[in-house]
Amino acid sequence: MADDFFLGFAGHAHTRNDLIPDPNMAMQLRRENSAEEARRLTEAVLGKIEGDISGAGHGLKDVKLLVLYLSYRGDTAEKDRLIGETILKAIEERFKGKTAAEQLRLIGHTTAGEIENQDLVLKEPSGIGYNGLSLLALVTNLPIGIGRTQGMRTAKEAAEQGKEMARDAWIDINQSESKEHVRKSKALLVLTKGANIGKLGYEYFMTDGIAEFISGTREARIANVLGGCSGDGIIGRNMHQYFGKLGGQSELKILDNEAVCALIPLVDEPSFGLDLTPVRQIGESHIFHFDPDAEPKYKFLKLIGDKDPREVHARTICENEAQIARERGLPPPSEKELFEQISEIDGIPLNLTLAKYAFAFPFGNYAPMSLLKAHGSTVELLQPIRSHDPSIPGHIVIIDHGKVQKGAWNVFNMLRENRDFGERDTTFIVTCVSRRLAEMIAGCTSNTEGQIFKEKLSSTQVMGFLAYGELSFTNLLQEPYIYTCSCWGMTLRSKPGGKEGRPAYAAVAQTEPPRVGAREELSFEFGSEAAQKAFSYIIDAFIDDYMRQKLSLESSGWRTLVDTIKHGGVPKSSVYSAHGGIGGAISELENRGLVEIRVFPGERGRGGRILKVRLAYEKETVKRYVDQIVMKK
Repeated sequence: MADDFFLGFAGHAHTRNDLIPDPNMAMQLRRENSAEEARRLTEAVLGKIEGDISGAGHGLKDVKLLVLYLSYRGDTAEKDRLIGETILKAIEERFKGKTAAEQLRLIGHTTAGEIENQDLVLKEPSGIGYNGLSLLALVTNLPIGIGRTQGMRTAKEAAEQGKEMARDAWIDINQSESKEHVRKSKALLVLTKGANIGKLGYEYFMTDGIAEFISGTREARIANVLGGCSGDGIIGRNMHQYFGKLGGQSELKILDNEAVCALIPLVDEPSFGLDLTPVRQIGESHIFHFDPDAEPKYKFLKLIGDKDPREVHARTICENEAQIARERGLPPPSEKELFEQISEIDGIPLNLTLAKYAFAFPFGNYAPMSLLKAHGSTVELLQPIRSHDPSIPGHIVIIDHGKVQKGAWNVFNMLRENRDFGERDTTFIVTCVSRRLAEMIAGCTSNTEGQIFKEKLSSTQVMGFLAYGELSFTNLLQEPYIYTCSCWGMTLRSKPGGKEGRPAYAAVAQTEPPRVGAREELSFEFGSEAAQKAFSYIIDAFIDDYMRQKLSLESSGWRTLVDTIKHGGVPKSSVYSAHGGIGGAISELENRGLVEIRVFPGERGRGGRILKVRLAYEKETVKRYVDQIVMKK
């Protein structure tokens, strides 16, 4: 309908700028936390959101859904629950008497940390807030449905409960007198308990149940499912979910080991972005032999080749970590200690270095698969592998921090493809905590995934978290449903309603109305003048080769790094790093997917190898940008 409105309002308040990688320090922080501080943080967020909603011409009565992500925790079960209850109480008090009976829904969970683009407490947010909370309020005239599971103690029960949860959300949304939402496409946001230390998770089977509901209930029109597993910093022991309705008879609950979901009608097609494999292969490929009799099938790994999988995993990790240690002048790891630590894995590895490594198989386009638990010489994977043969090829992979950052750019570019972000659009980000840990272990302090999202999504509402596992699929029902090491984004488009129509986009400037069918002019922003100069030179080189010299597409645009210095006017310090690697300007272009870099044989008689860079013209956004330049010229 023309009068439909859909607006997002987010608030973030944290006391820490990043994860604490030391469990002892994390527990000390939790001992210092208090219910009083939790209330202050919550009230600050609620005040900010209420002010923003009022400024947009609406009131708290128009809020239909609250989504809560929480990393502010206590050091005992009793204190932790008290903090959660205090936060829910503050939310209830803010909305008391300002919303219709049972109109306002709430879902949420604890996380390993929140993704944010602003913060009410931190002076210089890094993009990842910790020891605080993020809250999203969706203001709309459309109904929103919520659901929860009632126990996921076995694989069978989890599958049944996943189906029931999705059905309950569908029933809930249909309690509205208006049925306008029935014809609209919908997104399902799912927040679920996953595996933690000492306890297995059945989230994979829960998603099977959701998929079964979607395939059997076409009228629900659930087009996209996005979510992830609850977290507990890096401690990985206690996680909660939050669920309930506010109104005449408010009842907000703290759940344990459950899943919650929200079914959200869409006023416009959402944007979707993903990065599945920020990894590189370590060592040689192997044949992985699964126990054909164990249930569920192809989840329990007996052998890699003809050896104990713990032995192969420990040796491969040790060889790779030894090489890293040599480069950094550090002592090498002990293969024996790694073997023992792998043997003790029960959920999240106590040695966080092991969290960087996973297995990869042809199923799911080689999406990384983490080791969940060791049962003697048999190891259990996070989820089953879809296979018809218990012996399948695969290899061991490591999360590459450079690919994590490049993946963040890919997610951003996919989210903004063909259109930018409205101020009240809502972008959900779900990214694996292992990605941030890989950056921290590598010593990354700049151009991190969190910083990329903070800067590039600064004009819109961001609601994201670090997950223990990522969940996503569409109505095409592609598998797998649960991932690790991945990053997902979904932008729900806003609509102010009435005659105002769509909001103006923050990053699009037009001096005259666009022609019918015309595309908005593309532009790129860079972190430095050197990156801008390098990109301009690389574009000109490609245009000269491909469009003037008539070289083939594959041969066009290749230039050495020395060429970018001599002919592009780029400072040498921005092309080469102090240690002889690639400098900041070229790294930024590569991480954003704007250029590709390749090693070529040296000139005849001189030997060696030459590093060359060229424009990534095959990418649609880059191609459009070049075409735009050519048309102007």
